[in-house]
Amino acid sequence: MKLEDRLRKIIAGLPIVLYQTHTLLGVELNLGVRGVERRAMVNPADLKGKRVLDLGCASGAESFWAMEQGAVEVLGIDLHQEHISICEQLRAEYNHTMFRPCFRQFDLSRVIPDGIGEFDTVFAFALTQYINYRKVWRDVQGARVAYVEGGGDCTFSAKDLSDSEWAATLIGRTPGCRAKHFPDRPLFRLERR
Repeated sequence: MKLEDRLRKIIAGLPIVLYQTHTLLGVELNLGVRGVERRAMVNPADLKGKRVLDLGCASGAESFWAMEQGAVEVLGIDLHQEHISICEQLRAEYNHTMFRPCFRQFDLSRVIPDGIGEFDTVFAFALTQYINYRKVWRDVQGARVAYVEGGGDCTFSAKDLSDSEWAATLIGRTPGCRAKHFPDRPLFRLERR
């Protein structure tokens, strides 16, 4: 059985509907609550040859995608053990490929855990509302770029996210979810000054 088919089988057998849409080399594997529109707004240079930290990784879709885009290392962190288990099930199927991010369970409402290493690029997609709008990317050693997507209730502006360390730019808006009654979400690219 092909990798694409094995991944689809795992996803179809999960007891939950996935929030994220998983892909394999651009082919959609499932119809998640959220689509993949934000990926087109991520600068490929922020991934290729870079170390990526995916905060609030959920089922790992963006972590696997970052590996496919040429990241040399990806670590996905999420609060829920159920999400980490899904990530690990999918990761096991990538056994003979280079697309194998690592995953850890951790509560991001606290400080980023010690010893996770340094990362170049940080993803904080639809996460900040769960951690009291804390600027969690500031805690990541070595981070030069952060992509921050606000939740459906987000009132962030580039000015709110910019400070003496980081300059933020609104790069677009993403659909809140596939259901039309949810608001869209701002997506920012932050660069360390």
